[in-house]
Amino acid sequence: MNALLQFDSYLTLLINGWHTPFLDQFFFVFSRIYVWIPLYLAYIFLFLKNEGKKGFWIVLSMIILVVISDQISSGLLKPLVERLRPSHDPLLADKLHFVNGYVGGLYGFVSSHAANTAGLALFLLLVVRNRWHTFALSTWVLITGYSRVYLGVHFVGDVVCGALVGVFSALVSYYGYFYYRNNYLFKNSNSNVILNKNSNNTLFPVVVYGLTLLVMLLISV
Repeated sequence: MNALLQFDSYLTLLINGWHTPFLDQFFFVFSRIYVWIPLYLAYIFLFLKNEGKKGFWIVLSMIILVVISDQISSGLLKPLVERLRPSHDPLLADKLHFVNGYVGGLYGFVSSHAANTAGLALFLLLVVRNRWHTFALSTWVLITGYSRVYLGVHFVGDVVCGALVGVFSALVSYYGYFYYRNNYLFKNSNSNVILNKNSNNTLFPVVVYGLTLLVMLLISV
């Protein structure tokens, strides 16, 4: 276990050490939750536009997913495990590079950012079967996880385990939604796929994601 923790610290220092002013600004902004509000709204629009009443239940399932993910990561695991963030670890803090004085809370296992992002991405990928969504949401998860380590507020292990929490939360919400939908809400609907490449407005969230990234890149220059 000690060897694994040492390797985790080594990777964290390595990633955090590759910094430039441009990347500092980009990853700091990318890691902010509020900048992704347009993307969340785009998916809500997509579901309500294409699915009507069913879309409301999809959105509700997404909210339940985030609640489950956040409660497991922040409400249960962080106070239970009590693993210090790199930014609060007395053996590492002086070796790290921080951006805009951001150091996060005391405990970091597991990463709520990684859990919530991975959970939402997997849920959306299961619901919307489209390669462009797969590419966009996969990069969203990967960059989010990398940004948390780059900023020095999470170990690599925090991010990986957080993503696993997100995967669990997504599967619970996804299968729970379809079980409830197919057995109680819309009994004659048996498909576990909501939208595919032939659905209307499918690429709208992908465009919003791309524009959001473009704005981040421009303000980081």
